[in-house]
Amino acid sequence: MSQDTTAAARSWADHDMLVSLLLVGQASMSTDDLSVSGRNVSVAGRRWSAEYDIADGRVMDGRVVLLYDSMAGPRQRQFRNLEAFDFDGRKLWTAEHPTSEAADAYTAFVTEHPLTVSNFAGYLCELDTATGKLVREIFTK
Repeated sequence: MSQDTTAAARSWADHDMLVSLLLVGQASMSTDDLSVSGRNVSVAGRRWSAEYDIADGRVMDGRVVLLYDSMAGPRQRQFRNLEAFDFDGRKLWTAEHPTSEAADAYTAFVTEHPLTVSNFAGYLCELDTATGKLVREIFTK
């Protein structure tokens, strides 16, 4: 193996180790490391602003999951008020809803593992934290 090839292999190994350390650090973050106020988010030493006022937030699986205040969004269409971000504030997904009702919105976190939230239409919804896709819903009313 040439010196250039060896150096390149070492560089990639160093890169992979750094990425692993960063991901482990993010995965070990908890909701206790998150602060939200109004639209402002602070996590892992980073600060950014969300699009709407935040009712609640959680750190799950290396993501910041924000539940926007259900009264802060649009009135004429469904408010897609549950979104996930990386720690730098880049949007990763917007959660699916179990209905297409204009008045529907998520209202509260129920559990973190699995991510379960309640909604205004009376559903208990389990969501995939990697994609925001609806895994299952149970009508509770």
